[in-house]
Amino acid sequence: MNNIIAIFDTSVGTLNTGDRIIMEAVEEVIYEIIKETNIFLYRMGSHLRISPEQKDILKNARLKIVGGTNLFRMHYTPFISKYNPWKIGFFDIPLLYNSLFLGVGTTVISPSKTTFGRFKRNLAFKYSKYMWNQILSKDIPHSVRDEETLIMLEEIGIKNVINTGCPTIWNLTAEHCEKIPIKKGKDVVLTITGKKSERQAFEYLKVAFNNYNNVYLWPQSIVDYDYLISLFEASNNRLKVIPSSLKSYDDLLENNDSIDYIGTRLHGGIRALQHKKRTIIIAIDSRALSFRRDYNLPVIDKSELGNLEKLINSDIKTEVHLNEGKIIEFKDALRNYILENFN
Repeated sequence: MNNIIAIFDTSVGTLNTGDRIIMEAVEEVIYEIIKETNIFLYRMGSHLRISPEQKDILKNARLKIVGGTNLFRMHYTPFISKYNPWKIGFFDIPLLYNSLFLGVGTTVISPSKTTFGRFKRNLAFKYSKYMWNQILSKDIPHSVRDEETLIMLEEIGIKNVINTGCPTIWNLTAEHCEKIPIKKGKDVVLTITGKKSERQAFEYLKVAFNNYNNVYLWPQSIVDYDYLISLFEASNNRLKVIPSSLKSYDDLLENNDSIDYIGTRLHGGIRALQHKKRTIIIAIDSRALSFRRDYNLPVIDKSELGNLEKLINSDIKTEVHLNEGKIIEFKDALRNYILENFN
């Protein structure tokens, strides 16, 4: 039972379909590397506590891969794992040796030594530093999603880190982006982020109806449903809500040759880009803004919504800036490690 890789899957135990988009990309990377091996993959949810049966598997897994999400934090607690972003506690540490990040990020904005100075007086920070140093692999470079995560890991002594960006954007090459339309489409699909984007949603809903023939809305998460009724009423029943499954969203994008994406869901927008659709992502938190800063994703800040109509009617050339050398470096390192350590 030693040819096992355990995958901590962020799409298990959540009602946010965006996590399914992330894990699809993570699995694509893993399959590319292990496709000619006899390795067995065992999936378990990062949002769920580890069961006794899963502990038996983890004891035999040579490598644990943590799929991209924003679970890297410095406020983990040792004994109340249900409050931790990754549902692990002190007694799980021996099971998690040789864990590898693949596209993992954080929610911290612009970490600095001053920030860390304040954190270091905190018991949770000290425990988190100990935990990460115990469980994270020393033999393979970790793939992280943003510069903030790289800085924080280096600050706590973990130096084998590469900022590859999220695996969901790794295929958005220059060749791919050239096929994304520059001109406005006839229709548009929107997303919202529950209460976080309620005020902004009314603004871009109005703009959408003024500029597109058909306006669709894809509810990426269950929390979005609470705000659908008010948006539907505001649209005088003109808003077309599609089912929440990823398949329904994919079908809409695949079968409509002239549709744009506008919305606050980052991975809803990335999915549209994967389908070669003209995209405007509205940032309501630091995560989307870091994707714009680091990778030139088509993101505008919520404060720029006043210019949305002008932007919609202008030419938009999609040019994603990938860290292609870093992506290759990570894949090669993981491939070499597996060839050397697995049968």
